[in-house]
Amino acid sequence: MDEIFKSISSGFARFVFAWIPPALVSVGTFAVFLWPMIEETKAFKPVRQAAHGGTIDAVLVFAFIVLTFSILTAYSALPIYQVLEGYSLPSIAKKPLLRRQRREFVRIRAAERSYALTGRLPPGITTDDFRRFPMTMAYVRPTLLGNALTAMEHWGRDRYSLDSQTMWYELLGSSSNEVRQDVDEGRAPVDFFVSTIAHMCSLSVACIATAVFIPESRIRASVIILIAVAVIPISYHLAVRNVLDWSQSVKAMINVGRVNLAAALNLQLPRTLEDEREMWSAHYWAVELNQQDSLPRYNSFRQQPSAPHSAATAWSLREEAEEGR
Repeated sequence: MDEIFKSISSGFARFVFAWIPPALVSVGTFAVFLWPMIEETKAFKPVRQAAHGGTIDAVLVFAFIVLTFSILTAYSALPIYQVLEGYSLPSIAKKPLLRRQRREFVRIRAAERSYALTGRLPPGITTDDFRRFPMTMAYVRPTLLGNALTAMEHWGRDRYSLDSQTMWYELLGSSSNEVRQDVDEGRAPVDFFVSTIAHMCSLSVACIATAVFIPESRIRASVIILIAVAVIPISYHLAVRNVLDWSQSVKAMINVGRVNLAAALNLQLPRTLEDEREMWSAHYWAVELNQQDSLPRYNSFRQQPSAPHSAATAWSLREEAEEGR
């Protein structure tokens, strides 16, 4: 029950930090600068009547609207991310963006090879740039955010042949509370800036509609639109930068959690990295994809019948030690 409460508290804290403040800013901006010009219109009569009961009623209406927009945006996170990553872009926009990102990928990988040979970074390149792209051209996406997230998602697969996306919840369950918290906290800033982009776009659309139907609001609406449009690329850049920080916590989860994961799955972690890659690949084909031909290869990594008990005992001791802290 304690673990469930911690999980709920962590998820709620991330929701409060990442999704509510952008909604508060966008709705508050609209309410302060444009609401006085549209409150007498017929379309907003129900809102006006609800808010005119007094200060408390107005605050409750405002809070309800902010919370509603926050929840809608949070539950729409997947399609929002898909647009920003480039998956849902129309072909006319996706193709030129993809060509540009592929050229950048070639440049970054050339700089990485030069750094490996000379130990010196080329001008204008940092080690963070090496982590902005996946390892192979086949996985390059049309946008910076898409490439940064793909690089994070493929890290375990590239290093250990462990698909962290398929095994995400197993890895979380096998990691310590500190690592799980770091992963959750690492994602929060990314969600915050993605939420900011979504709300600035919504605010711009609302201002455009207001300017069309309320001519006297056009100056105010135009200023708000310019500010909102200026905030979008800044938020996008910061989202990409924070993905790099988030990826560090995910990398830690894979590096440490895979050891406990192997024990929990009754697998004997091999001594060499080559054999470990073979083990995780066998698990994927035999268990995840249920390919019978892969069973002999997978069974070769399973522990002896008595080993699961010692592994379970070690796992229990680790959990007791964590609860003691």
